[in-house]
Amino acid sequence: MSVKSTRGHTYSSTQGLSQSLLTMSLGSRVRLRRRSDLQQHDLKERSGAVEALTDVSTDEESLESIIDDKTLDAKSSSNGPMLWGVPVQSIILLNIAAIIWGTQHAVIKSVVDNISIGPDATIKEWLRGAFGEHDTAVGAVNDGDAAAYFTLARFGLAALLASPYTPGVGSIMQRIKGRVSDDAEEFDAEETAALTNRDHSLVTSTKDEKPIISDQNLLTWRYGLELGIYMFLGYAFQAVGLETTTASRSGFLLYLNVKLVPFFSFMIFGKRIRTSTWISALVAFLGTALLTLDNSGEMNSDMSFVLNTGDLWSIAAAGASAMFILRTEAASKAVSKSSELNAASLWTVSLLSFIWTLSITSQNVLADGDLATNAHMAATTIRQTIHATLSTFIDHPLQMFYLSAVTTTLANFIQSKGQRDLSAERASIIYAMDPVYGAFVANLLLGEQLGTIGWIGSGLIFAAAATNAIFDFGPSDDDYKR
Repeated sequence: MSVKSTRGHTYSSTQGLSQSLLTMSLGSRVRLRRRSDLQQHDLKERSGAVEALTDVSTDEESLESIIDDKTLDAKSSSNGPMLWGVPVQSIILLNIAAIIWGTQHAVIKSVVDNISIGPDATIKEWLRGAFGEHDTAVGAVNDGDAAAYFTLARFGLAALLASPYTPGVGSIMQRIKGRVSDDAEEFDAEETAALTNRDHSLVTSTKDEKPIISDQNLLTWRYGLELGIYMFLGYAFQAVGLETTTASRSGFLLYLNVKLVPFFSFMIFGKRIRTSTWISALVAFLGTALLTLDNSGEMNSDMSFVLNTGDLWSIAAAGASAMFILRTEAASKAVSKSSELNAASLWTVSLLSFIWTLSITSQNVLADGDLATNAHMAATTIRQTIHATLSTFIDHPLQMFYLSAVTTTLANFIQSKGQRDLSAERASIIYAMDPVYGAFVANLLLGEQLGTIGWIGSGLIFAAAATNAIFDFGPSDDDYKR
């Protein structure tokens, strides 16, 4: 009896244990299934969050592209009207740049000859009073050094006008605006907290902003530095050359850049140049020579073909100008925003011009003597440099503002934008119209008249530009690599 009861108890215990194990197993399966369902649900929510964040990023990029398309910095579209395979917009822009550059010669001549234009004299007196300048203080710059201070005044003001577009400044302003807008927005606290708890890295990744000095900014500064160096060398070499050669010879030799652009393109960058481009460049150069001969008094001794030291410096200036045109083609295609490229190059020219004027001023300070310490010398050099540069601007405020804002800041921006869809070789033929436009403006402002040789030269330049447009504008330059 007792044995049976023991066996029955053992059987009952075993049966109860089995049921318990079965219940635990089922509970574990249910818990695992619930955990799996939760993980899948959480994974779906994470995927949804990633997609939402991606959509936000895509929307921001789309918005940026829309904004860029509404600005002058937007990349040129090939859907616009075309002429001989080239966007009409690019041809118009480069001709506008050439017209603007053509106006600067008469304005520069008015500065050199100390001629006031319109209300310039009244503004000059007001600026002198505002800055405490007087007639005895202004004009202390030697004639041989005036070009350096003129260059610094021109490009310094141009850089200041273009400073809002300085690479990196836009990123700072966007970051400030972004923080202000983020503070103003209201989010659902529960959804934000849930998203943060599920994956904090997803939230923090959206807050990671582009660095101020991004890769694009570095690229812009790299090309801006290169273009600025070529631009500065062109002006500096021309100024040095003018010390030992005439303005007519310097102007004539400077327009060698029309011929040097296809030559450098072939010799340095290995591009195969069309025969029509060579012919157009030669015809444009011949027309420039005739136009210069007319301005210099028709074959006088000034235009004898014996090169001196100043002529060599002028040829070097033409080479620097040609390299600037060539590298502008590559830079304008690599950098998305022409305004930032222009600002970077102008700051480079301003810095180099400041160093140039400091070296000139320091030599004058050393010649004067009576300096106790190096610190005194440095302070005197900087003070006199700023004073001489400011005096240059005060003497001719309207002309300097026009040269800085229009013929430098605006024209360089138009050039960098227009050369995106046009090769440097083709653009140089359009730039050859500069002296023709210059002669026309000189006739309007200064009453200068062209003679027979000048009209023939102008006709040759115009014919070179027209034939270049008809016979040379066609397939892409990529089809003409050597």
